[in-house]
Amino acid sequence: MKNLITFSVLVFSIMIFSSISLYAQYGWFQQYSPTSDPLGGVYFIDENTGFAVDQWYGKIMKTTNGGTNWTINSSFVCGLHKLCFINKDTGTIVGASGTILFTTNSGTEWIVKYSGTNANLNKIRFVKTNTGYTSTGFIVGINGIILKTNNYGFTWCSQNSTTNHYLYGVYFIDMSTGYIVGQTGYQSGQSTILKTTNGGCIWTNISPGLSKTLTGVCFINPNTGVVVGGSGYYDDGIILRTVDGGNNWQTVLTTPSAFHNLDYLNNVMTAVGNDGLILRSTDGGSTWIMQGTPTTTLLKDVSFINKNTGWAVGHGGVILKTTTGGSVNISNYSNSIPNDYKLHQNFPNPFNPSTTIRFDIPKSSYTKIIVYNNLGKIVSELVNEKLNAGSYKVNWNPKSVSSGIYFYRLDTEEFSDVKKMLFIK
Repeated sequence: MKNLITFSVLVFSIMIFSSISLYAQYGWFQQYSPTSDPLGGVYFIDENTGFAVDQWYGKIMKTTNGGTNWTINSSFVCGLHKLCFINKDTGTIVGASGTILFTTNSGTEWIVKYSGTNANLNKIRFVKTNTGYTSTGFIVGINGIILKTNNYGFTWCSQNSTTNHYLYGVYFIDMSTGYIVGQTGYQSGQSTILKTTNGGCIWTNISPGLSKTLTGVCFINPNTGVVVGGSGYYDDGIILRTVDGGNNWQTVLTTPSAFHNLDYLNNVMTAVGNDGLILRSTDGGSTWIMQGTPTTTLLKDVSFINKNTGWAVGHGGVILKTTTGGSVNISNYSNSIPNDYKLHQNFPNPFNPSTTIRFDIPKSSYTKIIVYNNLGKIVSELVNEKLNAGSYKVNWNPKSVSSGIYFYRLDTEEFSDVKKMLFIK
């Protein structure tokens, strides 16, 4: 059994934004969806072309304009769970009852592939290197199902997983080393984390001794990786991190809501879950910032094409998009260039439901504005980007957080200041 280390100083309760809105306090905005059925998977090939799949009725939706419009170009009799494209033409979808769908013409036609199982398939991922996707990919499903392809998804063969647990996430660092995560075992009661160092021929259980269902996994290098999950399907979310290749795991964060998936691209991790929960890390999973979203529905999947542009999907047919990496958009309140740095007192104060924070920077600088509660825990990240010299304003709409005193801090390369504000319901 591996050693599980809990750092309570990094554990805090996430306060979830509510109320569907398209106001600027959210770094994500809701797009039109042609369905109200739950969407289980999303994948974008580039900034224009993307796909989403329906986990109940097998709809395959496609957009060619960044999600502004979606069309249902195919429908199958079983639910579809996740998908992956290795180039603009070639993609694979997995779903219920052993379903594998394959396209070589960007979704114009989908071919049913033989999986050798009737078990639900939950996740697909191809091995990616610095030069792009390889021909090798893996699928995981219930009852310990692991499938592998070496020919871009044309054919699949079964692997011995040494477990009968439900498996939900898979990630390969290179052609040899990979990880799979899943639910707790019925007899052991422990989370499932499997590791291979020989391309999937042999899998070893490296469970941290935790009783959580794990749903997503990624590694930024051979040593440093992150897994996410929760208790069962809905609550008690958790993020674990390792810095020694999975020998030891640390709990870096817990939330009231479970996580359902994890995306990693260009050193940025994004986790999604219940209650519209989206968290983002830019430091290898050490710290996580909650992002405001215009929904409280369950989010099942997330896909980024670069550090700023991404989509998330979930129940009720919800489709969210960000073009700012999830950060809140800010605006200028004056056309003049200020002479000095200044963090203004928010207005109104006390406030309900929202307040405006103004700040001045006399020259171009990397700028952060972060809101903390009275225990010093991060509640929201309002600004995290390089700004030109100017006078700016940003709104904060905490909605469902509790009444009380909060602090907002401005940090630049040459200046730092903190002010207090009072939220009253």
